[in-house]
Amino acid sequence: MPSLERMKRKRRRVCIGDLDSRVRVLHRSQVPPVAGSVDAAFAFQPIAQDGYVWAMIETVDGRTVFDGVANDRRVTHRVTVRNLDDVTSATWVLLEDGTRLDVVLAERFDERGEFVRMLCDARGSDAKPASAR
Repeated sequence: MPSLERMKRKRRRVCIGDLDSRVRVLHRSQVPPVAGSVDAAFAFQPIAQDGYVWAMIETVDGRTVFDGVANDRRVTHRVTVRNLDDVTSATWVLLEDGTRLDVVLAERFDERGEFVRMLCDARGSDAKPASAR
């Protein structure tokens, strides 16, 4: 028998009960390449103290964001978390299933300053090194 899940209804305000998935919010920084390699290496450091935060994850279909140099970025996911100060476009989100999301745009969208919404582009599995670039 298939299980039934509650569907989130569209509303203007997010509440804590909507944050039902655990994710890792990571800051990506470039580190010196390994000796003998010409490829750039990247290190990922968790922003949250315990590494995981609760999030609301929504899939987005067909949204495009322009990044200022005439390149457009496809947005595949909208991730909402409680307010984190260090969220920038250098931030990445790692889902529980190993999917890595690159943050295209981060916005503090409510007047209370409680939540951050990140528009993200799915980059693939965490197991593949190419998805970290």
